Amino acid sequence: CDLEVLRATCVWDWVPPGLLAVQQRDHAPFSSSRTLETEYLVGGRVKTLLLNVVPVESGGRTLLYGIGQDITERKVMEQALRRHAQRLEAVRQIGLELTRELDLDALLNSIVVRAAELLDSPVGGLYLYRTGRDVLDLVVFCGLDEQMASTSLKPGEGLAGKIWETGEPLFVADYSRWEGRADVYDDHTFRSVVGVPLQWRGELL
Repeated sequence: CDLEVLRATCVWDWVPPGLLAVQQRDHAPFSSSRTLETEYLVGGRVKTLLLNVVPVESGGRTLLYGIGQDITERKVMEQALRRHAQRLEAVRQIGLELTRELDLDALLNSIVVRAAELLDSPVGGLYLYRTGRDVLDLVVFCGLDEQMASTSLKPGEGLAGKIWETGEPLFVADYSRWEGRADVYDDHTFRSVVGVPLQWRGELL
């Protein structure tokens, strides 16, 4: 293509409609070599492409020479490594807090907040079993109304109650439609919910 035309257009002008997974906003013209990373569609699946585009002079014309490299697997691995690093950092921070935090409530709150962050969840909570009253008390939470501070569940009631009975983790895809949901959470529009038991020396806490 002509150099003046090249300077007035960008690589996305040559991309067939429907190929890009998302609309590109980078419309800077090509007057020099450029490297771009974008997502495109192949057989209904989103792939990540690393595109190197170089203007090349040939026979008095300026041509676009491009090389595309599929880096989808590399991006997936990078994301997995980032998540793993986040988990390790969260565990490290909790370990540091265990050695210096004397306030149990503050320590539990930190653990709940970090767990919610790792799961990209806006809500998190921790129930403790009270042997004297045979109930589970919500002692620490984030993302819930303060009025939930006095929430108690009986063994077998709600997600925490079911976990207390079975001692096994439990995942609910849509809590609002789950027949085992606790009445106290009827006003909360939870979707996917996951709970895990916490044990110390074989005893469920």
